[in-house]
Amino acid sequence: MRKIIEFKKTAIYSPFNANTASKETLDEAKNYVNSLFMLNVDSEKFIQELIDKQNLYNPLNFKNDLSKKSLLVFDENDRNKEWIEKLDNVEYLLMKTDHYFSDKRLELIEKVSEWINN
Repeated sequence: MRKIIEFKKTAIYSPFNANTASKETLDEAKNYVNSLFMLNVDSEKFIQELIDKQNLYNPLNFKNDLSKKSLLVFDENDRNKEWIEKLDNVEYLLMKTDHYFSDKRLELIEKVSEWINN
């Protein structure tokens, strides 16, 4: 496994873990990638890479390293909550909003600023 990048704190928005994703969720992700025409990404290859490299992209495989960090996770749905709660040193905030946090951006800025400065 690769060594984790050195950082003390990080804020994460709408995380995704292919290891815990259902087929429905992977299909939703593929449709989302297809909607991002500006990326010019083959959604089939993108999703297949997530599946093929699950261990590399699974945050739980880096649990020991991440436990030494301070993580702030913002999520717009609770399907990630179960695996996120397996990580240590995480503040998890579930917000009723869309995937882009469109109506919560000022609140995000305030919460991240406060969290970084504490």
